[in-house]
Amino acid sequence: MNRTMKMLLAGAALVPGLALADNLSYTYVEAGYQQVDPDGADSADGWALRGSLALADMWHVFTDYNTVDFDGIDADFLRVGGGINYSVSPAVDLIGRLSWARVEVGSQSEDGYGVTALVRSQIAPNFELEGGVEFIDLGSDAGDTTRFVAAGRYFFTTAFAAGLNISFGDYLSSDLDAKTYGVDFRYNFK
Repeated sequence: MNRTMKMLLAGAALVPGLALADNLSYTYVEAGYQQVDPDGADSADGWALRGSLALADMWHVFTDYNTVDFDGIDADFLRVGGGINYSVSPAVDLIGRLSWARVEVGSQSEDGYGVTALVRSQIAPNFELEGGVEFIDLGSDAGDTTRFVAAGRYFFTTAFAAGLNISFGDYLSSDLDAKTYGVDFRYNFK
């Protein structure tokens, strides 16, 4: 066997290993506080619960629930879906997600779907960054929203982390832009 063939075979043997990020867990629960700052309106605060369960090496299901109080009017957001996490290196994953979404504001509610694209990276042994874009479409009356999201997490242990997150973008059928800031705590079961 010539040298080129040996190098190709050795490279092919490494490719399956790239599909698994050893250090990024997709089985976790997370809780946090958030503040929403809409342009031209009073800010509001609330809390969030999130969870994810790895089903296989590259597949996971997830859910998140957020509630915010706007001067006595509750706004609740629920999302349930599935995703694929593809490792481009042992410390970097590309993530794609599809979800069902529901928003309730006061007595009104709308259902729709969401699409998310993220990059997640363990940039140091105890530090992880994540960023991407989310699109949610809730149908004719409620419209759609596009948000850019970013988060950073510091792991005190392999299981427990504290993090900061931010998102910004438009809000549904209005011309209202808003920023959301949050702090959260995560527990990995991996």
